[in-house]
Amino acid sequence: MEMTWTIRPGAHWHDGTPFTASDAVFTARVVRDSALPNLLARNLELLDRVEAPDERTIVARWHQPFIDANRLFTNELAPPLPRHLLEQAYTENKESFLNLPYWAEGYAGTGPFRVRELARGSHVILDAFDGYALGRPKIDVLEIRFISDNNPLMAGILAGEVELTLGDGLSLEQSIQLRDRWPDGRMVTAFSSMQVLYPNLNPAYASPGVLLDARFRQALLYAMDRQQIVDTVMHGLTTPSLTVLTGIEGSQFREMEAEVVRYDHDPRRAAQMIEGLGYTKGPDGFYQDAAAQRLSPVEVRTTASDESEKIMFATVDGWQRLGVSSDVNVVPRARNQDREYRHTRTGFIIVGGQHGLDSIAPFRTNVIPSAANNWVGGNNAQYSHPELETLYDRYFSTMSERERIPVVNQVLRHYSTYLPYFPVFKRVEATMVSNRLLNVHASGSWATQAWNAHEWDVR
Repeated sequence: MEMTWTIRPGAHWHDGTPFTASDAVFTARVVRDSALPNLLARNLELLDRVEAPDERTIVARWHQPFIDANRLFTNELAPPLPRHLLEQAYTENKESFLNLPYWAEGYAGTGPFRVRELARGSHVILDAFDGYALGRPKIDVLEIRFISDNNPLMAGILAGEVELTLGDGLSLEQSIQLRDRWPDGRMVTAFSSMQVLYPNLNPAYASPGVLLDARFRQALLYAMDRQQIVDTVMHGLTTPSLTVLTGIEGSQFREMEAEVVRYDHDPRRAAQMIEGLGYTKGPDGFYQDAAAQRLSPVEVRTTASDESEKIMFATVDGWQRLGVSSDVNVVPRARNQDREYRHTRTGFIIVGGQHGLDSIAPFRTNVIPSAANNWVGGNNAQYSHPELETLYDRYFSTMSERERIPVVNQVLRHYSTYLPYFPVFKRVEATMVSNRLLNVHASGSWATQAWNAHEWDVR
């Protein structure tokens, strides 16, 4: 398969250098380099090569049809890199490549705003880029502040010092409180990512060992009162999820989910399933095996977050009521940066992430984190299955959207049967927007609140 792009006339990097096809060739080279795992792009094993017939023409050649080929030079697969700024450093010293000033205060892109000043941990000031290919932004200067404590953030909004929130730093509960107290602004909501519990299904780490049995995982999901979690955490603005998919609505979505196994809250059925595995309740009310040994605790881990912690405690409470001993572990964010620590956990981790059709295949064998690949990989459950590998290949090489639906149906059926993840709910993300700002549109899926920043304006 072959795909061709033509670069718009007058496209430039922020330093004024023309953006050319050679930048795309260089980008493809870097994001396929296994020596740079933090930049390594997923799904590019199907890419054969990228060529530049001339300065404005980019040609990508693939080994086989690939439905996401049009996303090659985007943030999802391989955001363009400036060859003139990075090639020498990349060639001479890959070990220090990711420590270059380019990745911070020296950044140069092709977007509507360019970096004037960056104070790490404090703020960044962005100036409108006159050479932006879609036209100069309407706002001249943006100041983005990094506020890690939500209390001063809320105070800044009410005082008129903050006019727009980016990301999901504020919880939905805090956003609702602000909505009711902020006459100079409004709360805009959109469905964004999915909250998911991933078990560790690597036999070397999973504990208790019965966690590797899909029937035990099914019992645990039946024991979760996800509706109560939704009502508590999302204030009833969403519903418990059947699958891991977000950003899809309508008849097509219903067709894809037609054969998905449902796990409505049913503690009685959960108990029957665990007892069917040979466990009985001990004198303390917790399950034990035939040798009267209490079932090892099931750990649920998350980083410090109001939303994730509420999910964690509600989940563990349901399992404890069932008779399955459980532990909670709130991991400091700095500790969670240790990839080995994160991927050698014994039980579940709560992860919020994008899980639309563009990420239908998170359980590929080649992205299982391990010591051999320096614990880099997006397969959070460390799960793989030959059936899935075959279905993934069919999905990504089937160009007809209608013909892909039965494949998605089979994938989702497999997920809901073997449960390499527990879907909790589709998150409602709230954005606080000042009434002074125009053309700001909150958006879920892969977009951020800043997706159309060049169109923003001020009253």
